[in-house]
Amino acid sequence: MESQWIRIGGVGKAHGLQGEVRVYLDRRFAAAFPDLRRILLVDEKGREKETDFEVRPSFADSGLISTALAGDRDGAEALRNAVIFADREDLAAVGVEGPFHEDLIGLRVVTREGRDLGVLEDVLPYPAGDLYRVVGEGGETLLPDSPGLIVGIDGGVMTVDPLPGLLGLNG
Repeated sequence: MESQWIRIGGVGKAHGLQGEVRVYLDRRFAAAFPDLRRILLVDEKGREKETDFEVRPSFADSGLISTALAGDRDGAEALRNAVIFADREDLAAVGVEGPFHEDLIGLRVVTREGRDLGVLEDVLPYPAGDLYRVVGEGGETLLPDSPGLIVGIDGGVMTVDPLPGLLGLNG
């Protein structure tokens, strides 16, 4: 079953006195974020808060967006390190479609040549780009989420075409 909520980023520190926070978004969702109607925030203690929000001027040079979420500075501080999720249907309405990372976890991963790498266990977010953590009989393989990596997804199997030499580096 598909998850309704898709992880799109996280909340940074408070900014200003009006309940604004800096928002760190996964690259794929940054352009669509201002057009979303609502988000789900999950704080470090696992508490959920579904909310509407207002996007204030972007810090385009730093990749940050200042967003009014909490009403005042204390509320903004309480949101620090929360994870931001968007509704799958809302993302589709603003032109962002899957597969999303939540859809990929648990898929068997094979190369275009048919080599079985294992099961995609996790997606590791890094500033330079995400890494797919695949675990199989041969150990762990890390695949960078790069253009052209995913060739297709069919019947619970993700076919990939990693860059030449990459698999030799991973094991």
